[in-house]
Amino acid sequence: MALQGSKLVWYNGELVKSVESLHEQRDEMNRQMSQEKEVQEQIQKELSILASKLEEVNGRLGRQTRLREECAKLIQVAEGAYGKILDSSQTLLHDLRRDTARLAMHSNDQESEVEPAKKRHCSVSTRGLINRKLWASGRIGQDMVEEEAARAGVPVDAMFT
Repeated sequence: MALQGSKLVWYNGELVKSVESLHEQRDEMNRQMSQEKEVQEQIQKELSILASKLEEVNGRLGRQTRLREECAKLIQVAEGAYGKILDSSQTLLHDLRRDTARLAMHSNDQESEVEPAKKRHCSVSTRGLINRKLWASGRIGQDMVEEEAARAGVPVDAMFT
C-alpha cells in the first residue's frame, strides 16, 4: 500500500501542478483579453470620432453642393439677362443709327442752304464711316468726336452716320 500511497501523492502533485498551470494560462488569457478590450475601446472611440468628423464633412459638402447649384443658376439667369441686354442694346443702336441717318438726310437738305465755305471737305456719311472706324479702333475718344462735331456744326450723333 505504500506504493499506492506514493503513487497517489505523485498523482496529487502532478494534478496540483496541472491545475496551477491552467490557472496561470487563464490569468495570462485574462491579461491578454483585458489588453485587447482596451485596444477595442480605443478603436471604438477613434471610430466614433471619425464617424462624427465624416458626418460634419458630409454636411459641409451637402451645403457647398447646394450653394454651387444656386450659384450656377444665378450665373445662368445673369447670362440670359445679359444676352437680352445685348440684344436690346443692339436693337437700340440700330434704331438710333437709322434715326440719326434720317435726321442727317434732313440736315443735309438744310445744309445745302448754308454757305459753301462752311461745308467740310467730306460728306456727313463719309465722315461717319471714318469716325466709326477710328472710334472702334480706339484711335479717337469721345472728346475728339465732340470737337469734330462742333467744328462741323453737326450733332455728335451725326458724326457716326
